[in-house]
Amino acid sequence: MRRRLAVVIATFLFLPLTAGLADANNGDVSDSGVIPNEGTLVPAPPVSEQHATLPVEQQNGGCSETNTGGQICISTSQGGESSQPSRAAAAAATDVPCDAEKVKWIYSRSKSCGIFKMTMTERDTKGEPLGTAELEAKAEMSLSASRLQWNSHLTVSYVKTTGKLTTPTVNVKLTAGCTKSCTAISPSPWFGSQSILPGGTLQGDVTYQVASPNKNDNIRANYEAYITQPGTLPTDPNASWGDPGNIRCDNEVSANPGCVYTVVKPLVVLPISQYHDAALTYLFQQKTQVEKWGEPGWEMHREADERIAESHRTYTCRTAAEGAVSTPELFVYMSSTIPDDSCDEYPFAATKEGGSAPGQCNDVYFTTDSNGGFHFHQANPTKPLSADAPCTRGHVKSSDNTNAGLDLGRQVQSLRILPGESYQLYIEQ
Repeated sequence: MRRRLAVVIATFLFLPLTAGLADANNGDVSDSGVIPNEGTLVPAPPVSEQHATLPVEQQNGGCSETNTGGQICISTSQGGESSQPSRAAAAAATDVPCDAEKVKWIYSRSKSCGIFKMTMTERDTKGEPLGTAELEAKAEMSLSASRLQWNSHLTVSYVKTTGKLTTPTVNVKLTAGCTKSCTAISPSPWFGSQSILPGGTLQGDVTYQVASPNKNDNIRANYEAYITQPGTLPTDPNASWGDPGNIRCDNEVSANPGCVYTVVKPLVVLPISQYHDAALTYLFQQKTQVEKWGEPGWEMHREADERIAESHRTYTCRTAAEGAVSTPELFVYMSSTIPDDSCDEYPFAATKEGGSAPGQCNDVYFTTDSNGGFHFHQANPTKPLSADAPCTRGHVKSSDNTNAGLDLGRQVQSLRILPGESYQLYIEQ
């Protein structure tokens, strides 16, 4: 992939990676590791981003005395599960989904949403419960990939009451904070303590800011709620919870510092509809080879040194003009059938895994049939296709090669992939 422009301009509800070989007679890998000299590739369905979940933590409750000698006590919800990063369907909303039925945090690389449930119990002078009020707090945070300041939208909803409360009115005060080098510069989503009735909602924004980025800081947000009834003496706070997802802010990816959630591994998405044979080159390696670079378990690692990336590119793509005598090492252009032919190498030159010996790579070109099906073909007559090849060299139009590299660069910046950090690659239709 051509990435001679500056690298700095260089990104889970689970969907299985169904991209692969169409049938056993059209590209399947044999026991010997040899694959047919042509076959069909089936791309995977579109995705939008990766998601991961973590349980709510730092939960506690407390009690406040009433003016009649009773108590108002707050209990907090328990539960939530962790999940491995999974890929979200592109048809889903761009925001991370927040399931009100489950107590958990869910993350993308730049966003999070957390649900926290609280129950207020009113007790009489003998400690017997009179009734309850159920409330739900939601925090939706959007980090910035190009700034050290971001917002969180907070909502408290009064879900329902049970029993016979002295009054159904509840007063809610909410404050937010964060750790390490982070500060909540506007910590309250609304002014002071606000009254709310069953079915009502309070909402507002808080703003966070990091004074100086430090990639080793594991910043976390936290929240404190003060839940009372009119006439009670508040205990501050009587409910609190934390966002368990670590936030990393750095100034190592581009001219502007920015922040991401590290719980989600970066996922670069390159569609065939945009990058054509370039994207098919990467898909061929993933779906026909033992070394499935870019898939889970075969992550690539960013090489930020452009001199090293260029040496990888030059070494792997040892090219010759059309008509040259083919050897396993030479990539002989097919300019008469592929206008502006170029060598697109995979794994990318700008990865630690790039720079494979040219004689070890599969050399392929691609065709598309009248039904839109994608087919790969052996390009080098001296080198049969092998499932054990650590790399692929694709015959790709120079414009597709370059544009795919530019998009990779943009996603590296938007996902803030640090030098040496691992990432996955997903090829969609």
